Amino acid sequence: SRTIFGSTTVLPGMTMARQDPGGLNAATSTGMVAHGASNYNLNYYGVTADTPQNYGSMYYMDFGSAEEISVDTAAMGAEVGGGGGANINVIPKSGGNNLKGSAYYSMTGKGYWDHFTGNNITDGLRAQGVTDPTLRNLRDFNVDVGGPIMKDRLWYFGSFRNYSTVDATAGYTVVNSDGSLTNPFDSNLRNYTTSGKYQVNKNNTVSAFWTYNRKFQPHRGAGVTQPLPQGTLHQESPKNLINGNWTSVMGQNTFLEVSSTYFHMHWPS
Repeated sequence: SRTIFGSTTVLPGMTMARQDPGGLNAATSTGMVAHGASNYNLNYYGVTADTPQNYGSMYYMDFGSAEEISVDTAAMGAEVGGGGGANINVIPKSGGNNLKGSAYYSMTGKGYWDHFTGNNITDGLRAQGVTDPTLRNLRDFNVDVGGPIMKDRLWYFGSFRNYSTVDATAGYTVVNSDGSLTNPFDSNLRNYTTSGKYQVNKNNTVSAFWTYNRKFQPHRGAGVTQPLPQGTLHQESPKNLINGNWTSVMGQNTFLEVSSTYFHMHWPS
Protein backbone atom coordinates (compact mmCIF):
# COMPACT_ATOMS: atom_id res chain seq x y z
CA SER A 1 0.00 0.00 0.00
CA ARG A 2 1.13 3.57 -0.68
CA THR A 3 1.56 4.47 2.98
CA ILE A 4 4.53 5.14 5.21
CA PHE A 5 3.64 1.99 7.13
CA GLY A 6 3.43 -0.21 4.05
CA SER A 7 6.67 1.11 2.57
CA THR A 8 8.69 0.27 5.68
CA THR A 9 7.58 -3.36 5.78
CA VAL A 10 9.66 -4.25 2.72
CA LEU A 11 12.62 -4.21 5.14
CA PRO A 12 13.77 -7.27 7.10
CA GLY A 13 12.43 -7.34 10.64
CA MET A 14 9.60 -4.85 9.95
CA THR A 15 5.95 -5.93 10.04
CA MET A 16 2.60 -4.15 10.10
CA ALA A 17 0.60 -4.18 13.31
CA ARG A 18 -2.38 -5.13 11.11
CA GLN A 19 -2.57 -5.94 7.41
CA ASP A 20 -3.27 -3.36 4.71
CA PRO A 21 -3.64 -5.23 1.40
CA GLY A 22 -3.59 -2.82 -1.52
CA GLY A 23 -4.22 0.17 0.73
CA LEU A 24 -7.60 -1.04 2.02
CA ASN A 25 -6.81 0.27 5.51
CA ALA A 26 -4.66 3.23 4.49
CA ALA A 27 -7.18 5.74 5.91
CA THR A 28 -6.45 4.53 9.45
CA SER A 29 -2.93 4.18 10.86
CA THR A 30 -1.95 0.51 10.73
CA GLY A 31 1.22 0.94 12.80
CA MET A 32 4.41 -1.09 12.44
CA VAL A 33 6.60 -3.32 14.57
CA ALA A 34 10.43 -3.46 14.50
CA HIS A 35 12.16 -6.18 16.51
CA GLY A 36 9.04 -6.57 18.65
CA ALA A 37 8.73 -2.84 19.48
CA SER A 38 5.76 -0.90 18.11
CA ASN A 39 6.98 2.61 18.97
CA TYR A 40 8.57 4.72 16.24
CA ASN A 41 9.73 8.25 15.44
CA LEU A 42 8.44 9.95 12.29
CA ASN A 43 10.39 12.74 10.63
CA TYR A 44 8.78 14.57 7.72
CA TYR A 45 11.20 16.52 5.56
CA GLY A 46 13.74 16.68 8.38
CA VAL A 47 11.17 17.78 10.97
CA THR A 48 10.04 15.58 13.85
CA ALA A 49 6.27 15.99 13.59
CA ASP A 50 5.42 14.35 16.88
CA THR A 51 4.03 15.11 20.33
CA PRO A 52 3.90 13.29 23.67
CA GLN A 53 0.58 11.80 22.51
CA ASN A 54 2.07 10.51 19.23
CA TYR A 55 -0.06 12.81 17.09
CA GLY A 56 2.69 12.72 14.49
CA SER A 57 1.73 9.12 13.73
CA MET A 58 -1.72 10.42 12.71
CA TYR A 59 -0.22 12.42 9.84
CA TYR A 60 -1.00 10.62 6.58
CA MET A 61 1.79 11.51 4.20
CA ASP A 62 1.56 12.62 0.60
CA PHE A 63 3.24 9.52 -0.84
CA GLY A 64 3.95 11.14 -4.21
CA SER A 65 5.98 13.94 -2.60
CA ALA A 66 8.57 11.54 -1.13
CA GLU A 67 11.84 11.01 -2.97
CA GLU A 68 13.11 8.52 -0.41
CA ILE A 69 12.08 6.95 2.90
CA SER A 70 14.92 5.87 5.16
CA VAL A 71 14.36 3.59 8.16
CA ASP A 72 16.68 2.85 11.07
CA THR A 73 15.81 -0.06 13.35
CA ALA A 74 19.08 -0.42 15.26
CA ALA A 75 22.26 1.48 16.21
CA MET A 76 20.46 4.81 16.07
CA GLY A 77 22.26 8.03 16.97
CA ALA A 78 21.87 9.86 20.27
CA GLU A 79 19.80 12.59 18.61
CA VAL A 80 17.04 10.07 17.86
CA GLY A 81 16.35 8.89 21.41
CA GLY A 82 13.41 6.61 22.14
CA GLY A 83 13.44 3.07 23.40
CA GLY A 84 13.83 0.92 20.32
CA GLY A 85 11.46 0.46 17.43
CA ALA A 86 12.07 2.40 14.22
CA ASN A 87 13.21 5.86 13.21
CA ILE A 88 11.66 6.88 9.88
CA ASN A 89 12.81 9.85 7.82
CA VAL A 90 10.82 11.01 4.79
CA ILE A 91 13.09 12.81 2.31
CA PRO A 92 11.05 15.02 -0.05
CA LYS A 93 11.25 15.60 -3.76
CA SER A 94 12.33 19.08 -4.76
CA GLY A 95 12.44 21.20 -7.87
CA GLY A 96 15.56 21.38 -10.03
CA ASN A 97 16.73 22.96 -13.25
CA ASN A 98 14.68 20.49 -15.32
CA LEU A 99 10.88 20.43 -15.27
CA LYS A 100 9.72 17.06 -13.94
CA GLY A 101 6.41 15.62 -12.84
CA SER A 102 4.44 12.43 -12.35
CA ALA A 103 0.82 11.34 -12.08
CA TYR A 104 -0.66 8.25 -10.46
CA TYR A 105 -4.23 6.95 -10.44
CA SER A 106 -5.52 3.62 -9.14
CA MET A 107 -9.01 2.24 -8.62
CA THR A 108 -10.80 -0.90 -7.57
CA GLY A 109 -14.19 -1.85 -6.19
CA LYS A 110 -17.66 -3.02 -7.07
CA GLY A 111 -20.26 -1.80 -9.57
CA TYR A 112 -18.78 -0.55 -12.83
CA TRP A 113 -15.32 -1.78 -11.81
CA ASP A 114 -16.40 -5.40 -11.09
CA HIS A 115 -13.88 -6.68 -13.63
CA PHE A 116 -11.06 -5.31 -11.44
CA THR A 117 -12.24 -7.19 -8.36
CA GLY A 118 -12.41 -10.83 -7.35
CA ASN A 119 -15.12 -12.22 -5.08
CA ASN A 120 -14.57 -15.14 -2.71
CA ILE A 121 -18.01 -15.08 -1.06
CA THR A 122 -19.34 -18.68 -1.10
CA ASP A 123 -22.91 -19.95 -0.76
CA GLY A 124 -22.03 -21.03 2.79
CA LEU A 125 -21.04 -17.49 3.70
CA ARG A 126 -24.12 -16.05 2.03
CA ALA A 127 -26.25 -18.37 4.18
CA GLN A 128 -24.69 -16.68 7.22
CA GLY A 129 -25.63 -13.24 5.93
CA VAL A 130 -22.30 -12.27 4.31
CA THR A 131 -23.39 -10.78 1.01
CA ASP A 132 -20.55 -8.63 -0.24
CA PRO A 133 -16.82 -7.98 0.15
CA THR A 134 -16.05 -5.18 2.59
CA LEU A 135 -14.33 -2.89 0.08
CA ARG A 136 -16.79 -1.35 -2.36
CA ASN A 137 -14.69 1.42 -3.83
CA LEU A 138 -11.07 2.65 -3.67
CA ARG A 139 -9.62 5.61 -5.55
CA ASP A 140 -6.10 7.02 -5.23
CA PHE A 141 -5.00 10.05 -7.28
CA ASN A 142 -1.54 11.59 -6.82
CA VAL A 143 0.17 14.21 -9.01
CA ASP A 144 3.38 16.22 -8.52
CA VAL A 145 5.51 18.68 -10.47
CA GLY A 146 8.75 20.58 -9.85
CA GLY A 147 11.12 22.77 -11.79
CA PRO A 148 12.94 26.09 -12.06
CA ILE A 149 11.55 29.59 -11.67
CA MET A 150 15.08 30.93 -12.31
CA LYS A 151 17.65 28.34 -13.37
CA ASP A 152 20.49 27.82 -10.89
CA ARG A 153 18.80 30.24 -8.48
CA LEU A 154 15.12 29.59 -7.62
CA TRP A 155 13.15 26.30 -7.72
CA TYR A 156 9.65 25.11 -6.80
CA PHE A 157 7.83 21.81 -6.12
CA GLY A 158 4.16 20.94 -5.57
CA SER A 159 2.15 17.78 -4.98
CA PHE A 160 -1.51 16.82 -4.47
CA ARG A 161 -3.05 13.54 -3.34
CA ASN A 162 -6.68 12.47 -2.91
CA TYR A 163 -7.37 8.97 -1.54
CA SER A 164 -10.86 7.65 -0.77
CA THR A 165 -12.56 4.37 0.12
CA VAL A 166 -16.14 3.20 0.56
CA ASP A 167 -16.64 0.14 2.78
CA ALA A 168 -19.61 -2.07 3.58
CA THR A 169 -18.91 -2.27 7.33
CA ALA A 170 -20.33 -5.26 9.18
CA GLY A 171 -23.09 -4.37 11.65
CA TYR A 172 -23.48 -0.88 10.17
CA THR A 173 -23.78 -0.92 6.37
CA VAL A 174 -26.71 -2.60 4.64
CA VAL A 175 -26.10 -3.94 1.12
CA ASN A 176 -29.39 -3.56 -0.75
CA SER A 177 -30.69 -6.02 -3.35
CA ASP A 178 -29.72 -3.65 -6.19
CA GLY A 179 -26.16 -3.42 -4.90
CA SER A 180 -26.53 0.06 -3.43
CA LEU A 181 -25.52 0.77 0.17
CA THR A 182 -27.44 2.11 3.14
CA ASN A 183 -25.05 3.72 5.63
CA PRO A 184 -21.82 3.31 3.63
CA PHE A 185 -18.58 3.83 5.57
CA ASP A 186 -16.60 6.58 3.82
CA SER A 187 -12.99 7.62 4.33
CA ASN A 188 -10.97 10.31 2.58
CA LEU A 189 -7.38 11.51 2.85
CA ARG A 190 -6.31 14.72 1.13
CA ASN A 191 -2.79 16.15 0.92
CA TYR A 192 -1.23 19.34 -0.40
CA THR A 193 2.54 19.84 -0.43
CA THR A 194 4.54 22.76 -1.75
CA SER A 195 8.14 23.85 -1.34
CA GLY A 196 10.64 26.32 -2.70
CA LYS A 197 14.40 26.84 -2.57
CA TYR A 198 16.46 29.95 -3.27
CA GLN A 199 20.22 29.99 -3.79
CA VAL A 200 21.18 33.36 -2.31
CA ASN A 201 24.84 32.93 -3.26
CA LYS A 202 27.39 30.14 -3.57
CA ASN A 203 27.41 29.42 0.18
CA ASN A 204 23.88 30.30 1.35
CA THR A 205 20.52 28.67 0.60
CA VAL A 206 17.05 29.51 1.90
CA SER A 207 14.20 27.00 1.62
CA ALA A 208 10.65 26.56 2.90
CA PHE A 209 7.84 24.04 2.66
CA TRP A 210 4.21 23.60 3.65
CA THR A 211 2.47 20.24 3.82
CA TYR A 212 -1.19 19.75 4.69
CA ASN A 213 -3.15 16.59 5.43
CA ARG A 214 -6.85 16.19 6.17
CA LYS A 215 -8.52 12.98 7.23
CA PHE A 216 -12.28 12.94 6.69
CA GLN A 217 -14.24 10.06 8.20
CA PRO A 218 -17.85 11.12 8.87
CA HIS A 219 -18.84 7.92 10.72
CA ARG A 220 -15.77 6.93 12.70
CA GLY A 221 -16.40 4.01 15.07
CA ALA A 222 -19.28 2.54 13.05
CA GLY A 223 -19.81 -1.20 13.42
CA VAL A 224 -21.59 -3.83 15.47
CA THR A 225 -21.39 -1.74 18.65
CA GLN A 226 -22.35 1.47 16.79
CA PRO A 227 -24.94 0.36 14.21
CA LEU A 228 -26.54 3.80 13.70
CA PRO A 229 -25.00 6.97 12.18
CA GLN A 230 -26.16 8.97 15.22
CA GLY A 231 -23.81 7.00 17.46
CA THR A 232 -20.67 7.57 15.38
CA LEU A 233 -18.05 10.33 15.42
CA HIS A 234 -17.63 12.91 12.66
CA GLN A 235 -13.87 13.16 12.16
CA GLU A 236 -12.40 15.91 10.03
CA SER A 237 -8.85 16.42 11.32
CA PRO A 238 -6.69 18.89 9.37
CA LYS A 239 -2.93 19.01 10.02
CA ASN A 240 -0.42 21.63 8.88
CA LEU A 241 3.36 21.36 8.92
CA ILE A 242 5.35 24.48 7.95
CA ASN A 243 9.12 24.83 7.87
CA GLY A 244 11.66 27.50 6.99
CA ASN A 245 15.34 26.66 6.63
CA TRP A 246 18.61 28.53 6.06
CA THR A 247 21.89 26.71 5.39
CA SER A 248 25.29 28.30 5.14
CA VAL A 249 28.71 26.92 4.31
CA MET A 250 30.97 29.07 6.50
CA GLY A 251 34.26 27.36 5.77
CA GLN A 252 35.96 24.09 4.98
CA ASN A 253 35.03 22.62 8.37
CA THR A 254 32.03 24.73 9.42
CA PHE A 255 28.42 24.34 8.34
CA LEU A 256 25.47 26.23 9.85
CA GLU A 257 21.81 25.32 9.63
CA VAL A 258 18.96 27.36 11.13
CA SER A 259 15.45 25.91 11.00
CA SER A 260 12.04 26.88 12.34
CA THR A 261 8.96 24.65 12.26
CA TYR A 262 5.27 24.88 13.09
CA PHE A 263 3.11 21.73 13.40
CA HIS A 264 -0.61 21.98 14.13
CA MET A 265 -3.33 19.35 14.35
CA HIS A 266 -7.04 20.01 14.98
CA TRP A 267 -9.35 17.12 15.77
CA PRO A 268 -12.70 18.19 17.24
CA SER A 269 -14.75 14.98 16.51
